[in-house]
Amino acid sequence: MAENKSGNLFLEYFSYRVNIGFAFVLPILAVIAIYAYFAQDIFVAVIGATVLLALPFFWFCIRYPKLWIYSVALCTIPFLTTSGEGLSIADVVLGVVYLGGLILWFYYILFIKKDKIVKNTADWLIIFFYLASFGCVIIAYLNDVDIIDAFKEYANFSITLLYFPIRYYFNEKEDLKRLLVVFAISIFIVELIHFYRYYVAATTNLVYAYQLARTVKTNQALFVASSISAIVFFFYTKGWKNRLLLGTFAGLSTAALITTFSRAFWIVLLVQVAILFLLLPLRKKIELGVLVVTLTAIVLSLAFLFMKDNTKLLLGVVEARFVSASKGTKDVSVQARFAEYEATFVKIRENPLGGNGYFKPFSYIDPLTGFTLTAPINHNGYIYLVYRLGFPLAIVYLLFFISYILKSIRYMIISKDKFFKAISIIAFMFLLLLAITNFVTPTLSFRDGIFVTILSVVFISSAEKFYIFSKKNNS
Repeated sequence: MAENKSGNLFLEYFSYRVNIGFAFVLPILAVIAIYAYFAQDIFVAVIGATVLLALPFFWFCIRYPKLWIYSVALCTIPFLTTSGEGLSIADVVLGVVYLGGLILWFYYILFIKKDKIVKNTADWLIIFFYLASFGCVIIAYLNDVDIIDAFKEYANFSITLLYFPIRYYFNEKEDLKRLLVVFAISIFIVELIHFYRYYVAATTNLVYAYQLARTVKTNQALFVASSISAIVFFFYTKGWKNRLLLGTFAGLSTAALITTFSRAFWIVLLVQVAILFLLLPLRKKIELGVLVVTLTAIVLSLAFLFMKDNTKLLLGVVEARFVSASKGTKDVSVQARFAEYEATFVKIRENPLGGNGYFKPFSYIDPLTGFTLTAPINHNGYIYLVYRLGFPLAIVYLLFFISYILKSIRYMIISKDKFFKAISIIAFMFLLLLAITNFVTPTLSFRDGIFVTILSVVFISSAEKFYIFSKKNNS
């Protein structure tokens, strides 16, 4: 964003007057934030601290946009590992890094640089979706939902728009590789945090298997995505060191996935490996078999190393989860979800066009206890979208999603370059993961699912650009 200094008044303001502005504004904001903190006015203190952080960060975004994107990747660590009721400090900081940076970037590109960011119909669909779905925040407020909770869910959805700046600056092979390394480091740290939390929960007076199954169940889509990414890159990368790192990363991600005890995600990963097996030539099919055996050994070794006496419990839960999946509609959890669906359908019929608003809970009768329960989400992500947003906006979002599924299939087939073929396969695997698991949990609406969506779009767009460029050069 640092180009064209002489013709960019917005950039010149930050370039030449930023020191004067900071000299006056930052101390004042610091005093306000500190005074409010000691006066126990936490809200004012948080706002003051946020603006205090935002001003230099916005300048940073303007001067070094790629470093801003790297900071976005690194901030996935707190974004995917923290949560809370109401407005937390983490939410405010992440709002500055993600949404604040996004608003500033869109303003700069559209009104200062006057550059084109929309490349296809899917881009128009997603932009329309986010502009129109802000109305669902208002609908939620009218339906007695806390405005902060409603806006937080809308903000989570809006993060998908990060694919615009990422695609803008990271469409070349080397740039993408560097960004993937930063994301891999972030995911690795997320996995370590997951293992730590799981270890603490699993080694605290556990007696029954079901206690182990109710520990840490987050970021399942992220773990599947990181595992299949590492496996695909393993077959499209040269050098034993790189392949060793990728194999280890795949093993850690698979282990993290197993410890979520999420059957649907386990099955999807198995399906993805089976699809990859069909895509690979004979020699690499054998290598994939060896890799799967190795990953199994890594996962079991980690279990015996860190779980010790609870390893039998862990294996017992895994077996129980697969056995319960074979029961179909007789499974207790499936019956409970049918009760959720019926209650949600009633609300959808009441508000089919505008929906019920972001973060609007619903009530249903639990078939096990007979008690009336209130839930913030529906386990079927497609029903969840319609319930929250209404049919029109849900269809708009799904059209955006389907268009990129079709593109991923196209470039998975026609890409010749190894790297871009690999990321096309990975993008297809990501979107397949989201499409399938969204039937049993609202993956498309969860934080990790949103980042998987972002990377899918970036990968497909990069493969498309490279293919078009190569075709022009060869013609």
